[in-house]
Order: sequence, then C-alpha cells, then structure tokens
Amino acid sequence: MVELVKNDTASGTLDIGSTTGNAVSGLGGAGTLKGNGGDLSVNSGDTGSGHVFSGTLEGKGTLSITGKAGQVLNNVVTASGSSWALNNSGRLDIRMGGTVDDPKANTALT
Repeated sequence: MVELVKNDTASGTLDIGSTTGNAVSGLGGAGTLKGNGGDLSVNSGDTGSGHVFSGTLEGKGTLSITGKAGQVLNNVVTASGSSWALNNSGRLDIRMGGTVDDPKANTALT
C-alpha cells in the first residue's frame, strides 16, 4: 500500500514516469500521483475495506484496479492538461472532484 501524504509542509508524490509493471496493494492519502505515460496496477486483494485516495493525478498514465476489497477515488482532482485512463476489473468507488484550477468542475476519467 502506498500512502501519499499531504500536509502543511510537504506533499507526498509518487512519480511512475513512463514505467510499466508498477504494482501496489492500495493507493491512499492526498498527495500526487504523477505519470508520463506509465501505468500503476492497484490490487486491493479480496478481503478488507480497500483504500481511499483523495489526491491529484498529474500528467498522463493508466490506473488498473483489481481486487474485491476495493479502491476509492474520493474527490480526486486532475492537474491542468492531464489525461488518465482507468481500467477496472475489481471494486472501484469513484467520488468525483474537479481540477486543481477549478475544484468544483466535473472531472472525467476515461
């Protein structure tokens, strides 16, 4: 599980760059997930309550979600000009946010 912490003095950032084959058991926190065409696989497993990510998606990338425990994307925002693909074959709960520039705008994950 990767916890991307954001507080008054720091913002946790995971930069997957353009790499493939990155895998974690969950994504949590309110930091930033950066990509440059890379992908991140999140396999939450089949038991438990899953994890909640409420941070920022920056750049371009792919999130692949598997597992019955689930992954929650809660008010996730996208940086301006960002584009993320979402592949889901597990349990996914999306609670939409906006953009960094306009947090109340509707964000689309494709």
